[in-house]
Amino acid sequence: MRGEKLTLATDNEAVASILALWPGARACYEAGPTGFRLHRRLRERGTACEVVAPALVPRRPVDRVKTDRRDARQLARLYAAGLLPPHRGARARDRGARRGGALVGRLRCLRGIDTLTALAIAVEVGDFDRFCSAEEFMAYVGLVLAERSSGESRRRGSITKAGNSHLRRLLVEAAWNQRARPPVGAELARRQRGQDPARAGARGAQGAGTPSLGFARPALSPDGACPTTGERPG
Repeated sequence: MRGEKLTLATDNEAVASILALWPGARACYEAGPTGFRLHRRLRERGTACEVVAPALVPRRPVDRVKTDRRDARQLARLYAAGLLPPHRGARARDRGARRGGALVGRLRCLRGIDTLTALAIAVEVGDFDRFCSAEEFMAYVGLVLAERSSGESRRRGSITKAGNSHLRRLLVEAAWNQRARPPVGAELARRQRGQDPARAGARGAQGAGTPSLGFARPALSPDGACPTTGERPG
């Protein structure tokens, strides 16, 4: 089957059935509006599959021709060579979906975040444990300053605005509620009731003194250790 080219129907079950005929086959596709359903279906059928971030696919600046066939061929070559890092969101969203209810409850303990915003953040982030620090999470959503430094020269600009713009907008809008240190009202107290303060970030919800939600992730993972490396801050 090596080198064979096929055009498959845009049906998850049909694609999974065809690839299941090739034992040991591996597949990849770019993240997009089709989501991760095909990724999950292929893995259920025993086919290794990775979703790759389009921004991380190497492209030559002089390559001005873009078609589905050329893109598929390029993805296959790069994937076979091990040059395509997997999209972390695929597995993170699967993990996040399994514990989404508890996460939403904790996020709602933060001032400025209620059910709809908490649910949207939980869906977009998936799994907070993949970030080793608040700074790493802030970089992921483009809330860190751009920087151009060389030698003794150091220049910083506005925020990078990298990553998920919808998630960034939700966090910025919610963060405006952290400017002052007002008392906890009845509604916020109701949302915090029954939640573990250490995990829910209740102290941060009472006023962080700065319009930033960078403290949210450490509050959700109280042990302070990076889940990837096991390292602890300081």
